[in-house]
Amino acid sequence: MHIAILSSPANFHTQKWAESLQAAGNKVSVFSFDDHDFAPKNIQNICVPATFTHKGKASYISYLDGRNLKKALSIHKIDLVLAINATPFGVWAAKANFHPCVIFAVGADILEYAKDKKEQPVYNWNSKEFTKDSLFFKLKQTFTKPIFQHEVAQALHFADGIMADNEVLTKAIHAFFKVPLHKIHLNRGGIEPELFLPNAEMLAALKTHFKIPENATVILSPRGMKPAYQPDVVIDAFEALLAENALPNAYFIMLSAGYDIPKSLEIKGEMMMKKYSHFFFEKNVLSRQKISQLWHLVEVFISAPVYDGYSASLAEGRYMGLIPVVNKIAAHTEILTHQENAWFVEPYNAENLASALKEIMLTKELWKKKFAQNNEKWIAENSIMQNSIKAFFAFVAKIK
Repeated sequence: MHIAILSSPANFHTQKWAESLQAAGNKVSVFSFDDHDFAPKNIQNICVPATFTHKGKASYISYLDGRNLKKALSIHKIDLVLAINATPFGVWAAKANFHPCVIFAVGADILEYAKDKKEQPVYNWNSKEFTKDSLFFKLKQTFTKPIFQHEVAQALHFADGIMADNEVLTKAIHAFFKVPLHKIHLNRGGIEPELFLPNAEMLAALKTHFKIPENATVILSPRGMKPAYQPDVVIDAFEALLAENALPNAYFIMLSAGYDIPKSLEIKGEMMMKKYSHFFFEKNVLSRQKISQLWHLVEVFISAPVYDGYSASLAEGRYMGLIPVVNKIAAHTEILTHQENAWFVEPYNAENLASALKEIMLTKELWKKKFAQNNEKWIAENSIMQNSIKAFFAFVAKIK
C-alpha cells in the first residue's frame, strides 16, 4: 500500500508515523508545501506547489485549494491518505477530494473550537507572548475562528475515518462536530522501544552538550516554549529554586520544540544560563534520536499544557520510568492519578510547582519506583507504536 501522509516533514508525529508505517511493509510519502531536509529516513518528501502564497510562503489560505495536491496524489498512485492534524492538513485532504482518507486529530484541532468561551484557557494555541492578546489579535480571532471551525467540521465529515489519541478528543469530535461514532477511533500512537535503547556515544555527547554535572538529578521541561505549554510557570519555578539553592543536587533543563520562543522567555532563559551553572536553556530543536537518549539522563520531568491530546513526551517519560509532574487537565486525569503514576500540581503556578519539586526530591526514589511500576505497565498495554500501527490498519480495513 502507498500511503500519503499530509503533514510537515519536520513534524515529530509525522516522522513517528511515517517510519512506523513504512517499517510495517508499506510505501510512505510525505506531502506538504515544505521542501524540508529533515524528513524521515528513506521516506519520500513531496513538495506540492502552493497556489496561493503570502510573501512567497504558504499560509492557511494555501490549504483551501487542493487542486495541486489532487494531481500529486494521482501521479504518485496513492492508495490511502493520512492527514496528521485536521488543521490544516485534514482541510487540505478534503479540498483534494481524495478517498479513502483518515484524519489524525490532535488537541488544538478540536479543543480550540469545542470549548465554551468561558472555559478557554489564558493562552490558546496561537498565543505568541505571555501578555494579554492585542486588540488586533482578538479581532483577527473573532473573524477567522468561525472560518477555521467551519473548514475543520467539513474535513471531519469528509474523512472516511478519524483517529484521536485520547478520549477527550474522541468525545469532543462526536459531541461538538456531530461526527458519527463509527467514524471515530481511539489510537494513542506511542513508544518505539528500539529508539530508547541506550547509545553510549550519544549519551556522552548529550552530557557534554548540556553540561550536566556528575551525580546530578536532572529535572526536565521537554515541552515547547509556546505559551500554550506554560513555560513561564516552569522557568519561574526553576528560578526560585535556583535562587535559594533549594535543590543543590538538581540540574534544570528547558527544551524548545521548534516553535517561536516569546522574547521575554528567551531573554530570561539566556540570563539564567549566565547566572546559574545548574540551568540550561535549549533554543534549538533536538532530533527524535537525541530526545530518546536524553531521557536516560533524566529523573523528573514536567508536562503542563493548558490543554492537550495524548502527549508524546509524557508517554516517553512514563515509558522510561521517570517521575511525571503534571497539571490537572482532562487529558491528564483521563490516564493519571495523583501519587499513583504522576504528581499533580493544582492550582498550577510557579510557587506550587517549586514546592512540589522540593517535596518530590525528599523521597524521590520512593516515587520513582512506584510511578515506574504503574507507568511501564500502562504504556506496555496501551501505547506501543507497533500495536498502534496494527490497530490503524484494522480500522482502515473497516472503512475502505
